[in-house]
Amino acid sequence: MRIENSILDIKIDCSDYYPNKVYLNDIFYEIMGGIYEMDVKGTKVVDIGAFYGETAIYYSRLGASEVFAYEPFKSESFICSNAQLNNCSNIKSHRAAVSDQDGFFNCDPDFENRAETKIYYAENSNKKLDKISLQTIVNNHDIQDGCLKLDAEGAEFEIIKGAPIEALRKFKQMVIEVHNYFGDINEITEKLMNSGFDIVYGPNPVIKFEFRESITMLKCTRNNS
Repeated sequence: MRIENSILDIKIDCSDYYPNKVYLNDIFYEIMGGIYEMDVKGTKVVDIGAFYGETAIYYSRLGASEVFAYEPFKSESFICSNAQLNNCSNIKSHRAAVSDQDGFFNCDPDFENRAETKIYYAENSNKKLDKISLQTIVNNHDIQDGCLKLDAEGAEFEIIKGAPIEALRKFKQMVIEVHNYFGDINEITEKLMNSGFDIVYGPNPVIKFEFRESITMLKCTRNNS
């Protein structure tokens, strides 16, 4: 199935699972609303929770030097072909979950993920997939003054809380979607402020029809402290 947005000039091939059409159109709407906007020109971008590659393509189009897309579920298999479909040669896709430490997690590789899929939805399997920390991502891609988009469906708590301050400060800007159902947002904001980031709240995203928890968007800018 192909979903297109003529305003953004983005085309996305995805599985035939019908709700993907709803989710992707919501994400396109959020992109147009400026929710994921960062100053990425000439910058390396880490896209955690890349889904089908739609935000990675958006950042590539904005002039990012490289985009490193991380997605643990089945939709990751579409990201490279979607990058080619949109003539974006600087997107590198990785099938891995981002967490507070490196390792593995149990996951059905054929699980049909959706925009709001949590890791534990797919854990009933004896097959293992990679798990990687933000520190390792920073090291692997030599991130300096990078940009981070983080939409990890609840894993943002362990990712941010578990990341060393020096790893966080390798990013000049962050856009973080916080799923308040999974923790106290103050734990994230306090960690980021203690790491030298100024935080602006919102605008909040479209609340998709299967979401039960409230969501808060954080736009974070590294300061000189």
